[in-house]
Amino acid sequence: KYSYALQASHYLDLARRTGLGDKNTKFAFAAVEKVAPYAVGIYTIKAETLAKWDSIRADLFKKWEKAESVGVYPCYSSDFIEIEA
Repeated sequence: KYSYALQASHYLDLARRTGLGDKNTKFAFAAVEKVAPYAVGIYTIKAETLAKWDSIRADLFKKWEKAESVGVYPCYSSDFIEIEA
């Protein structure tokens, strides 16, 4: 739903490109509850999962680059889709 692994891939790449990190830099999400006692959880993503999302992210950027070059940004299918109720 929130694409946490994609976010981590993006932030880690940005950190590496700007000199704030390297290939050994780790990324963690901090989750804080909205009500007292404001419990906190720290979450990381497995290296294998990040590698998978690095590849997916690269593909997404290629699609974006193509869309920018031709001025067409496909989103939904142009085909009719039959829905089963």
